[in-house]
Amino acid sequence: MKKFVLLVLSISMLLMAGCSSNQQPSSSQQSQPSSQQSSQEQEPQIPENPELYQYTDLQEGETIATIHTTLGDIKVRFFPDQAPKAVENFLGLAEQGYYDNNKIHRIVKDFIIQAGSLDGEGGGGKTIYDDQPFELETSFNLYHFYGALSMANSGGNNSNSSQFFIVCQGGLDDEVITQLEEGGWPKTAVEKYAEVGGTPTLDQRYTVFGHVIEGMDIVEEIASQPVKDEENALGEKSTPAEDILITGIDIEEYHAES
Repeated sequence: MKKFVLLVLSISMLLMAGCSSNQQPSSSQQSQPSSQQSSQEQEPQIPENPELYQYTDLQEGETIATIHTTLGDIKVRFFPDQAPKAVENFLGLAEQGYYDNNKIHRIVKDFIIQAGSLDGEGGGGKTIYDDQPFELETSFNLYHFYGALSMANSGGNNSNSSQFFIVCQGGLDDEVITQLEEGGWPKTAVEKYAEVGGTPTLDQRYTVFGHVIEGMDIVEEIASQPVKDEENALGEKSTPAEDILITGIDIEEYHAES
């Protein structure tokens, strides 16, 4: 696991080379605490060929949601068994109308789009747990592949709230894929990264709790919008020049067409 974490950092440097963004899906609600594991915690064993739940067939009655935006709709599925608190929080806030007319406040082309801040500008967040942030939830069955729906955090293991992001980074260089292979990423995950792209530098550091099943063209359109020329609180130029809003989120059960 330590080798895995070290390779995350190494790959992060590769992916960030030549980029003006700091390429972290952070929320600015608080200072960034350490995300180091306690030396007393037992390190998880990395499976060799885990099933990739983001690419399993939708099940009858599975919960899905449509995120309506001013540029179009994005449909997502969820993984409550692997990220129960993140899924419960997102769905609970959606049902409360928290995300209605919330700004997509951060767009970084070929990286992520991000929304869900309390002030609509990237600051703060809310939870259904008495507004207290909750812990990082990770799984070796879920990865930051292209289209992943994941929780933003402020840098610590217990700082998830309402901010989320969708990964829109496509293909990865052969050098990155080689480092994934050498760094201990499971074979199935490496093969999928090579096929669809994504941001492996975020794995095990952010909570993947869903995946886009329709509407990645809308995600790409959002990510391609012009941004303001001035830097934001993250020190990057990623604030949309014109407001892009989540107008609402509809939750339903999946039913296969007959």
